[in-house]
Amino acid sequence: MTHPDVPADGGAEDETTGVVVSVVVPSYNYAGYIERAIRSAQEQTFADIEILVLDNASTDDSVDRVRALAADDPRVIIVDREENIGAVPNLIDGHRRTRGRYSVDLDADDWIVNPRAIERQVEVLDSHPDAAFVFNRVAHYATDGTAMFESGAFDSDCVVPGEVALERVTQLVVQHSGTMFRRDAYVRAGGYDARFTVQNDLKLYVDLCAQGSVAYIDEVLYAWHQHDANHSRTELFPIMLRELVDVIDAAYTGPLAGRLDDPSRMRRDALSHGLLSGPMNAVFAGHTRRAWTEIAAALRIRPSTALSRHLPIIAARTLLGQRGFTKLEGRLGRSG
Repeated sequence: MTHPDVPADGGAEDETTGVVVSVVVPSYNYAGYIERAIRSAQEQTFADIEILVLDNASTDDSVDRVRALAADDPRVIIVDREENIGAVPNLIDGHRRTRGRYSVDLDADDWIVNPRAIERQVEVLDSHPDAAFVFNRVAHYATDGTAMFESGAFDSDCVVPGEVALERVTQLVVQHSGTMFRRDAYVRAGGYDARFTVQNDLKLYVDLCAQGSVAYIDEVLYAWHQHDANHSRTELFPIMLRELVDVIDAAYTGPLAGRLDDPSRMRRDALSHGLLSGPMNAVFAGHTRRAWTEIAAALRIRPSTALSRHLPIIAARTLLGQRGFTKLEGRLGRSG
């Protein structure tokens, strides 16, 4: 099924056309990955979904591949744009078209690794009507497809107040792919903010924390694939940093600040962590030069980043390499 490239209404669910979950798949020239993403949604145990593919005027054969999958599954819906409108406008328009009570973004180069992922997320949101969104542990994969690490936020499944979740959100543990939110909470929060070209997802999750509690599933449900074509590539890093600072500043002076014990300290900690999270991911993926280029950019924006506890870890991984760093971790673990 193909949507015409025209503005939609509010995308509100009604009794005749509504689905429970909208899986939103933004894509641009991801022919090598998009079939994996779509199939991982099609194979979910929870079937009451729509898979809304937002092709942003790809020049490869992405759309042909999606149409082949859509021919056998009416849940796959294609928005085939004639002109590239930018990543964030693509997302904003896509979420205007959604019909689900809940929405989850799935970047075309990522995928769902657990066949019960959506079922688990729906169960949590149905059981906790005060929860604005639910996120989960995510597996990170390097360019060559090898597993790097998992990122999580809490030690077990939980539902926490928005102000408690805010600290974890600003530590950048909530991934764009796989975070499921209520559509009405998304609307109340103002949706994706077009002023943020890179950190638009972080801004949304900060805003959603003010809309209710936040749920977490301590299980790997989705996978994030780091590669050279990622939207978060090195040339965007200075923009990412500036927007990161703006989002964190807003987070700790916004509506939740009054519920926090020490918003100033939390802001400092979030900046220290956030400014080096990109270099940390890069060095563990084997992109050492990129990691240190990004560190230099972070130091220019905030010189006190040099005092971060993350910098010695990055330096050790750079000097020792993967094998040497793993041995060091083992020795430290045994001595501890």
